[in-house]
Amino acid sequence: MRLLVLGGTGFVGGATVGEAVRRGWSVTVFNRGLHGSPPEGVRRLRGDRTAPGGLAALAGGEWDLVVDTWDGAPRAVRDAARALAGSAGWYGYVSSGSVYAPPVPLGVTEDAATVAAAPDADDGVGLAPEREAALLAAAAAG
Repeated sequence: MRLLVLGGTGFVGGATVGEAVRRGWSVTVFNRGLHGSPPEGVRRLRGDRTAPGGLAALAGGEWDLVVDTWDGAPRAVRDAARALAGSAGWYGYVSSGSVYAPPVPLGVTEDAATVAAAPDADDGVGLAPEREAALLAAAAAG
């Protein structure tokens, strides 16, 4: 399995990378390189997904699975998903339970109502709408 983790050091990215390495997968991380080195054997591609041309290091790569844990502006998820559309078998965006519209009942499933959001939303609108917008952006890019 060829895995690309966008980020790879924070949130659940580090745990995802660690488990993939444990399983013997070929792992690549894409990040700015600001928070330490990836584990031995993990390839690092550097770039800043918020900068013009910041995804260039991803060009020409091929992965079976991409895991995206971005927690900022939804357009960064959209741009990454579009850039990787022909290079990855699956693109998974890790969101959070905050996307569900309150009040969230016990036993909620993925079919529950979500907060209002648009895939082209700007950042700064709050965690829940940004996460939902990023989910929509990733799905629309596919």
